[in-house]
Amino acid sequence: MAVSIADNFTYLYFLSLLLMVIFTNIMPYLGQERADIEIIPNTKEVELEEELMMGVVINQFMIIIIGGLGNLLTLVAIPYVKVVYGSEFSLLQLNSMVLILHLSFADLLYCLLGFPHFIQIYFTRTGPVNDNLCYSLGMLRNLVAYVDFNTIAMISCCVARMNLCRECKGGFLNHDEHDMIFGGKR
Repeated sequence: MAVSIADNFTYLYFLSLLLMVIFTNIMPYLGQERADIEIIPNTKEVELEEELMMGVVINQFMIIIIGGLGNLLTLVAIPYVKVVYGSEFSLLQLNSMVLILHLSFADLLYCLLGFPHFIQIYFTRTGPVNDNLCYSLGMLRNLVAYVDFNTIAMISCCVARMNLCRECKGGFLNHDEHDMIFGGKR
């Protein structure tokens, strides 16, 4: 099977993601010890109105609860429905459902790891006592957000490839059988 131009662009997109991860997250710290990285002290206290701060904290708690429960429900419901009622829901048989589960897992991690750090900053008005912990939490939160955004991009690429496929001719439920990039059957 010949490789199309769309396949080449998809491979280039994957390569650019990999290079972006390397150059933005790994390259700046190669050859440096962790102690050599300049850390900005977190001693500046910001004065905010008490009502505004309470509104932000309540909003963050609601996002943690609703986002955590919603994503957890998605992570449980999709595999359950696929196993128990698989033949009735043909869309669940597509390989793009794995990307939906991946997105839900990344969102759940962000709700559980990212937002508590924000809430702690609003309550104490400073970051964690240990600067390395603050750096690690921020790096982890940003990495999860990076994974989240790229999963959304991958879902859109997968759906676009299914919709633009010349071999499917209107019915995209058998697309995974012949797609060389997103398909599971090779």
